Order: sequence, then C-alpha cells, then structure tokens
Amino acid sequence: IIAPYLRAPIVNGLVSVGTGNVPVAVDGEGRFDGGGARRGRIAIFGSGKVGRGSSLTLSYESQNRLGQSSSYGPYVADPNERPYQTYGDSSTVTSDFHSNDRLYARIDNGRNNAMWGEFTTSVGDPEGVAHYQQLQSGFKGELGVGGTGQGRAMAFTARNQTAFVSFTTPVSGLAALMQPLHPDIVVGSDILSLVAIDRKTGAVVSQTQLARNLDYTIDYATGIVRFLIVPLPFDMHFNPQVLNVQYQYQGPGIASETTGGDLRYSLTRSRNLTFDFGYLNDSTGSSNYALATESLSGRSPTGDWRFSHGSSSGVVPNNGAAIVQGGTGSATAFQVNEHVNGSQIAFDYTNVGPGFANPFGGFTVNGLEQMTATFAHQSRNRSSFTVTAGQQRNTGAGMANLQQTFTAMWQAAVSKALSFSLGLQAEHQVQGPGAVQPAQAPVQTVTGSTAQMQAGVQWRPASRLDVQLQHQASLGGNSQVAPSQTTAEVDYDFPKQGKVFLRELLGGAVSSFANTTSQYTAPAIGSHSTQIGVERTIGPDTAIDTSYMIADNGDATNIYTTLGVQESFKFGRRLSGNASLQSAQSTGTSPSGFTVFGTGFTYTDTKDFRASLGYQTRGGFGGGSTFNGGATGHIGSNIALLGTFNETFGNGLGAIDDRLSIAYRPSENDRFISLLGLDRQSGGFSGNDGTADILSFEEVYRPTESTEIAGRFGYKLNGDGYYLAHSSVAGLRFTQNLGRRFDFAAEARGMSAGNIAAARATDFATELGYKAPGGMRLAGGYNFSGSVDPTLTGHPVRKGFYITVTTLLDRIFGWGKQ
Repeated sequence: IIAPYLRAPIVNGLVSVGTGNVPVAVDGEGRFDGGGARRGRIAIFGSGKVGRGSSLTLSYESQNRLGQSSSYGPYVADPNERPYQTYGDSSTVTSDFHSNDRLYARIDNGRNNAMWGEFTTSVGDPEGVAHYQQLQSGFKGELGVGGTGQGRAMAFTARNQTAFVSFTTPVSGLAALMQPLHPDIVVGSDILSLVAIDRKTGAVVSQTQLARNLDYTIDYATGIVRFLIVPLPFDMHFNPQVLNVQYQYQGPGIASETTGGDLRYSLTRSRNLTFDFGYLNDSTGSSNYALATESLSGRSPTGDWRFSHGSSSGVVPNNGAAIVQGGTGSATAFQVNEHVNGSQIAFDYTNVGPGFANPFGGFTVNGLEQMTATFAHQSRNRSSFTVTAGQQRNTGAGMANLQQTFTAMWQAAVSKALSFSLGLQAEHQVQGPGAVQPAQAPVQTVTGSTAQMQAGVQWRPASRLDVQLQHQASLGGNSQVAPSQTTAEVDYDFPKQGKVFLRELLGGAVSSFANTTSQYTAPAIGSHSTQIGVERTIGPDTAIDTSYMIADNGDATNIYTTLGVQESFKFGRRLSGNASLQSAQSTGTSPSGFTVFGTGFTYTDTKDFRASLGYQTRGGFGGGSTFNGGATGHIGSNIALLGTFNETFGNGLGAIDDRLSIAYRPSENDRFISLLGLDRQSGGFSGNDGTADILSFEEVYRPTESTEIAGRFGYKLNGDGYYLAHSSVAGLRFTQNLGRRFDFAAEARGMSAGNIAAARATDFATELGYKAPGGMRLAGGYNFSGSVDPTLTGHPVRKGFYITVTTLLDRIFGWGKQ
C-alpha cells in the first residue's frame, strides 16, 4: 500500500518489471573513493528459463541476509537498520526466498533440482518409528531415480545459528499454552503434535500434528501460542493428552551443522514394495547426534504392511544445551493389516529402547516393548466378533516386568436404536504397577492374574441422543491387576455443528504400566472421573470449548477443573467481534488456578480498509497480558494507512513492536507525496535494552515534470542499548532531468547521534547520470565530504568518486522471454 507512493533515490534505485509472468529486478550501488577503496550494495532477484527444460531462481543481497524475520525482528539487531528506519515505509519486507546468508538460488530440470537457501527437509519414513523433520538453511539436492515416480534421492547440508527446543507438556484445556515459548522463534520452524496416551498401558494411542493458523496461532516475537481449536486434556476414552512441541529460536553464540540424506525407491514396477533409507548427523560444536532409519513397506490386494527401524547415538541438543538421552539406542516397529471376506486381521509390534532419542521426530515411549494382535469379523446380521491379544514389557534397567491381556468381545444390534455387547477378559501381570496410593506414597508392585466379564449397552432413544454404558466386573484373581470399573456417556448431537457430552468413569484406581509416560498418565487414573464438554462448534455465532475434569484418587485431595466459553457477535455489516473466558482451578498439591479473559474486534470497509484489535489478560499462575492489532487501507481518496501493534507483558517482563505509516498521494497527480512513520520497539524479554521510538517523515515534491526534490527526516525520541535519545538524521536530494537521456542530482545529509561529537557530520555529493537504451542507467558522482559510518560499526564513509549502475536483468540474460 505504501511503497508504490514513493520513488526511491537514484543511489538506492530499484527497478522491477514483469515480462512473460517472470518477475525480474535489480538494485545496485557502487562507490569508489580516491584511495581506491570500494563500498557498495547490490540486490538481485530474478527467475526464468536458462536452457531446454531448466529454470533458475536467484536472489542476492550483498548487504543483508535473506533469512526470515519475525514481526519483532532478528534476535541480534541488524546494525544496518539502526538507528533510523527511514528508507521507504516502516513495514516489514517479506519474500518467498530465504537463506541464512545473502544468496538464494534454485535450479530445476525435470525431476531433479538443486538449491541453496532455506528449506524444510524430511529424512526417513514419516509413518515409521524414526523420522526427522526440520527447517534448515544450506544446500539441498534432489535426484529422480529409476522411472517416473519410482524413486527419489535427497541430500542436504546446512549450518544454522539457531537453538533447537523439544519438550512435552500435558494439555491444560485453555485457549493459550500455559508457558510462553522462547522469544524470537524462527518463522516456520514450529511443529506441535497432540498425543493421546493409553491411561493403563502408557503407550501412544494416537499422534496428530496440529496445523498452524487452523488449529493454533503463534506469535514468533514473544513465543505466545493460542489455540483456535482448543485441545481437551482427555480424549473420549479418558486417556490423557499431551502436547509435543518442537521449534527453533535465534540466539547469539549458537550454531549447528546438520548433514543428511534420504533414498526412497519402489522395488517393483507396480509400486507396491517401497524401501526408504535415511541418515543425518547434527553437531552443535559441543555435542554430536546421529540418526539412521530404514523402512520397507508393501501393499497387497487385501491390505498393507510396514517394517521400520531406527537407531540413534550421541548427545541430543535441546534448548541450547547438550542433554544426554541414553547415548545409544534403537527402535523397531512392524504393522500388518489385512481384510478378507468381512474379516480383519491386524498385528502391531513396537519396541523402543531406553536409550533411543528422536527429538526431531514424533513422541516415543522409551523403554517399552508392546505388541497387539486383533481378529475381527462382521456378519451380515449387524453383529460382530472381536478377539484381541496384547503384551507390554518395560525394557529399562531394573524394570523386568510384563503384562499380558486377552479379550473376546461379541456385539449385536437388536434394532436401529439398541445394541448390546458381551465379552471376557483375562490379564496376567508380573511385577507390574498396582493401585495409585494416596498422597505421595510410591506405586505398589503386584504380580498375579485376573478374569473379568465385560457387558455394555448402547441406546439411541432419539436421532440426536446417544446413551452408552459399559461395565467390567472381576470374576476372580488379583483385583489390583485390573480392578472393576464402569463407564457411562451421554451425547447430544447438533446437526452439522457437533455434540455435547457427559462422561463418567467409576472404578478401582490403577497406575500406568509404562515407566516413561507415568508422569503424564498418573493424574488420569482416578477411581472417579467426570468429563463435561463439547467437541465442536454448536452454532454459527457461538463456540464453546469446554473441558471439566475431576480426578479423585480415593481421598478427594486432587481436583482439576478447566472451563472456557467464547462468544462471537456482530454490530452491523462492518463491525464484528468476540469475547472469551477461560478459567482453571485446582486443589491439592497442584499449582494455583488462573483466569484468562480475551476480546477482539474486526472492522471491514466495503472498499479496501480493514482493522482489527485484540486484548487478552491472564491472572493467577503465570499472569500477564497481550495487546495486538492492525489497520491497512485507504482512509480517504489521497491518504493510506498501514499499522500494526503487538505488545506483551508478564512476570515483570515485556516486549513492544508497534509500527505505523501514513502516506499522502494526490489522486490527480504525483506532485506532492508524503510519508509519516512511527516505529516503537522494546528491548525484548531481556529488559536491558530499553525502548526505541523512532519518528520519520519523507516528502517528494515535483514542481515540474523534469525536476524532483526529495527529503527525509528521522528523530529518535528515547534511548536504548544502541543509541542515545534525541539522535536525528536529515537528508535532501535534488534531481534535474537534462533532456531524455541525462540527469543531474545533488544530495546533502546531516546526522547527529545523541550528542556524540564524533558522530555529528554533514555529507554532500553531486551526480551525473545517463539513461541508456533498454532500461540501463549509468551515473558517476563525487562525495565532497565524508562522515562517520551512520551505523556506528567503525567503518567510516570517506569522500571521493563513486559510480552507480541500474539495469533490467532480462535485458542482459534474456530471462522472461517467451
């Protein structure tokens, strides 16, 4: 909105053209002084065909890196952006081409490609037991192997100045993650997964990767995560759910080198047998981590199967520090699924060693071997028969325990509204966990067997109402192995909107068998648990996200409750908003509760103006507040506005990133063009750098068609860790066209940096330019007075001659021609 309203000065000229749907641009500046020193800047972007079947994309910036930046900016402030952001508008410039250095390049030829820049790499089978997925910046090459679609080989090497973080936390049921992530997160590096853990075995039941801007939003500057679809602490079977969070953040003195590759190849022409091999090595200077993965998968007319294996060794980098996770370990998995004449046969085997580490992949249960075999048959009279046999074994040191389960279940439908189930279960346990003990007593270890009868009923008295009841009764044996329990659920469906549910669990308390996940499952194994909530939106204007959970371990000392509601509303056609309230309370040894309140408004004009405003405050444990908003579009026929606000405060710390630009451009001519900008940024969460408030103004005046006068002024309202308050810079440029080809320009600039005598200076230069045919411009000039470097980095600009060249890349290389 703002950038087209200004014409850039000659020495920082930018020329852009789209020819044949291929964008090409060049921005160049070169300076030469009398002593032979050279100082300049060149920026290039282009894409197009470079030969038969090949295409090239290139982006180069000689002064700054092409890496992504958050709304708050890089962790270590770029000195070229200090002390005044007075070039163009104050908005953040974005691009699809990113790199950790100044060059991004990619060449494609059919199924093959090679690139230098930023990319998301994947090593290993995503459905296997070991997998790697990360955002990297470096070199990557891909090569097609065999026939079309038969195979692919990939290799990469990257060096990144970022720190990697991976952790798992229980789901709180609130609209925001309880603890903010580290600030200055690398844009696009976040991976959040929702993991459901079996409350009795401790094994992973399901693992679902959440989608950014669909399931959650993340503020890369402050590390605040908000859920658009709030995950509940427990799934429908009372299994606890946890969040597996992975991300990278920028930091000083942090560097990692990662090298790896992946080969995926179909061994048959029908593509029903596929082999995948991957390897990577990650080094942080003080640690080294290696991961190797192999998988073989196949398909048959009646099913599919998959075998995967992974091994890891070395030290795992985590949160900027080297943390040893067992040193060396391996994991193996095998799955089979077959469907034959209404019957299903399935077998699942997973064995994760206690020393295995896969922080760049998904969530694993270390030190647990588990296997499950299932046979199910569906008859034509709406009845089914299912037999399941399973075994779990802890494989860590001093954990030689085992449990086995055998279940046979018969289900029959009496009518469309009523169905019954009846079954038997036998369970055997050797030195396994028993009941959860009151207070902080350790979990008992029990050995024995038990037999149970299972009975259930499902009744649908109305099309929208569903009632389910199941009961497990012990017939004999050690009741601590598998105590009796009763589960009940009542659901009410809203057509195409979701359902409201009430779930109840009554039974003897047991502890999770897997030692690795006991810290996540222990609160869920209560003798009496209740869930009340909804699974989806229940109206076009109202959404209620609710999780109400009570876990009682026998003495009623621990009660956990979370409750939330969100209401959307409209005021006419242009103004809408929402309000939300989240409340969490607990008793016992858990942290104290807290309450979150948030509200937001959105205004949409019928033409091209939009504005939004949001506020959220949190009291109690982890209290704080956030304020964010933005506006963009025309507020009159000649005035345009672009502004963003993002402020976060909590625990005595805060971060501010406010940007505002107002542009004036007459619709009838380009004689007067004005731009007013305000940029406010705090020192982030460190609290030592203060706040930088910068006010800038730019003006372009064209008294005649051949004359242009451009002026710039910037003023620093306060001081921070870089520059003192009341620093200023002012510049004036005069350009006169001498016919169609020649022009003359003179420019003066004055600077005063916070009353520092050595930083006060005035520059003056003149320039003569020639516009050659084909869009090229050549110019030479003389800088009459030099000054200290405006970035104060110790590189003064000396007086002397300089030259500048501006051209169109497609005129030189023929890019963009059809």
